[in-house]
Amino acid sequence: MPPPTLLYQLRRHSNIKKHSFSSFECAEILITHPSCRPTRFLSIYRPPSSSIPLFLEEFEDLLVRVAERHGEVFITGDFNIHTEDISSRHVSSFLQLLNDYFWEQAIVGPTHVSGGTLDLVLKRTLADAALISDLTVKFIPAVPDHAFISFHCHTCTRSRKKRFVTISRRNPRDLDPIELLARVSESELCKPNTFPKTPDELAKNYSLHLTEIMDEFAPLEDKVIPADPGPCWFKGECQAAKNVGEKQKGSTWE
Repeated sequence: MPPPTLLYQLRRHSNIKKHSFSSFECAEILITHPSCRPTRFLSIYRPPSSSIPLFLEEFEDLLVRVAERHGEVFITGDFNIHTEDISSRHVSSFLQLLNDYFWEQAIVGPTHVSGGTLDLVLKRTLADAALISDLTVKFIPAVPDHAFISFHCHTCTRSRKKRFVTISRRNPRDLDPIELLARVSESELCKPNTFPKTPDELAKNYSLHLTEIMDEFAPLEDKVIPADPGPCWFKGECQAAKNVGEKQKGSTWE
């Protein structure tokens, strides 16, 4: 049993609530501390007799709710689904659901004395790979049928120094489209008789003159920003979509 001091600290820095579902039980504990990122542990128990299709529907609802949570999130518990049996359509649907919402399963091997991976530890796919370490699955006499699962989660930031990076960028708000157009019209870029003869020289000349003009209207400025990777879900397709939107927004004045 944990010492009283540890129990007091856990109670002081945590908040526990229960989610209501008909096909499974779910308790959520939120742990906050000044030196750590907010961390949520969701403990799941699905009775073997509950409907798996209903469970998949309600579990997806839970994943939608969790997607809005800040900080780190872990989902653990006894799902009573043989996730090792990939030939099962229910297992395929469950694993596909995890993949669709960017979750991955950390347990490898059986967690029940009769075989089967029924107890799971789930973490976000895009989370730091070092978030979980020392994961062990042990069968002990105190727990007759299921394995005892333990792991370390690394969410504290006390020893981490905030990193910064320097970027160079132009401020588009400094641009006056009319003046810029007039300046380009007067430049070598609009004098065909001065164009270089080869494509490479033409491209180099274009880049040189346009850079000079941009330096006049919106010179590069160095800016120091935190080297923050951002939310774990804001990567891949989300980042690409934002980049496309920024490019389209920047070209509307042309």
